[in-house]
Amino acid sequence: MGLLRCAFFLLAIMAKTSATTQNATLSHRYLLSQHLNQFTFDMQKNICGDKTGNVVFSPFSVYSTLAMLYVGARENSKSQIKEVMMNGNSKISDETFLKSLQYLAKNLKSNQDVTLQSAMNAWIRNAMMVLKDFKKEMEQYFGVEVQKLNFRKDSESARKQINKWVSDKTGDRIPELFPAGAINEMTKLVLANAVYFKGKWKDPFEKSLTSMRKFYVTENTGDDNGDMNNNNNNDDHSGGLPVPPCNKNNNNNNIAPRQIPFMYRSDDYNCGHYRNVDLLEIPYGNEGEFTMLLAKPRGRSHRTDSDNILDVDALTNQMDASLMKNFFKSMFVQEADIHVPKFTVEMSFDLAEQLKKLGVTDVFKPGVADLSFISGLKNLHVSSARHQAFLKVDEEGTEAAAATGIGISVLSLHQSLKIRFDRPFLFYILHKPDNAVVFAGRVVDPQIIRPQ
Repeated sequence: MGLLRCAFFLLAIMAKTSATTQNATLSHRYLLSQHLNQFTFDMQKNICGDKTGNVVFSPFSVYSTLAMLYVGARENSKSQIKEVMMNGNSKISDETFLKSLQYLAKNLKSNQDVTLQSAMNAWIRNAMMVLKDFKKEMEQYFGVEVQKLNFRKDSESARKQINKWVSDKTGDRIPELFPAGAINEMTKLVLANAVYFKGKWKDPFEKSLTSMRKFYVTENTGDDNGDMNNNNNNDDHSGGLPVPPCNKNNNNNNIAPRQIPFMYRSDDYNCGHYRNVDLLEIPYGNEGEFTMLLAKPRGRSHRTDSDNILDVDALTNQMDASLMKNFFKSMFVQEADIHVPKFTVEMSFDLAEQLKKLGVTDVFKPGVADLSFISGLKNLHVSSARHQAFLKVDEEGTEAAAATGIGISVLSLHQSLKIRFDRPFLFYILHKPDNAVVFAGRVVDPQIIRPQ
């Protein structure tokens, strides 16, 4: 009896310890999701401020690649990366941060209706030595075994090999992450992440119901009745003009609306309205793990409330975790007639410039960067950083892919609502259990695939 009681007590301690560990893991994952999402909003502000037209990127891909660089950084180089990735939360230990990212990455996985694949890799110059502790942490936290390539004698072949790996991991949607010249004989190490997403809508749109409708490419065109309770949008104007810049200095309000194929469905959706912004959440698959959140400001006309968000630029600049939380608080499941444009967006940009704007600067400066935990040498710096993304939305669902690469070189209401996304809007693909943003972007003209 005493032995049985002892065994039961031991089992109880083990169960309690397991529950405590699980709760801590969930807490860390939730905290990391908050940091990831704030990183998303900060980067989205910078990209949308720099680029005209449509925008798409994967904050998860950028964040994951930056985490690998974080492992190899020391001193101020490391502090700057931590400041950006953890929003100034210096109390989080490296182990807690990296384990939380590891748990999150493992949790972002495919299910019956959604394919989500994320892969990491690293290639080092074949004659370069790597510190054992760096190799250990790369394997422990990212599952990466550093491979050797001959950057010095055949950098072009190495570039093609890395690009092929990226292409294979993204369903051939990102065929050339590193353009010619981005990797050369001075390259010592390349870090890369690739993400591929393909999700079927829980309730697909009927192709026969897709029809041409107006999309207002600027905030001040058309009337202001294109909101959740208006369905009068059958004019046959067409627009063939270039995409206008989507920024506050754009005063051209006379551009003809585009005629765009809009998908239509009447069903129960989680939707709502907050501060002049129409909100709609469309789930993927039956499990509801992944959703797309669409947020469209209604426009400038006839709006007088001081806290109203008037256009997509204001929405981009104000987006943060608190605003997204209020979005979801304002939404509830109700019958709705929804009109969503079909669109495809592709984008490639210099990630170095975006990271510098966020505050990561030292790693790009020869003689200042400290990446000494990689090889013990202090003459390494980041010579190139690229990000490329693709996203397509149609009646069946969404396909998205993204890749990030960093090259390191040596110094040298109750009624049926009517929701039309007929004005510029933001979108986010979310993993609901962790509330983590996997893809994010902006649509100002569904006709345009690449930003100009």
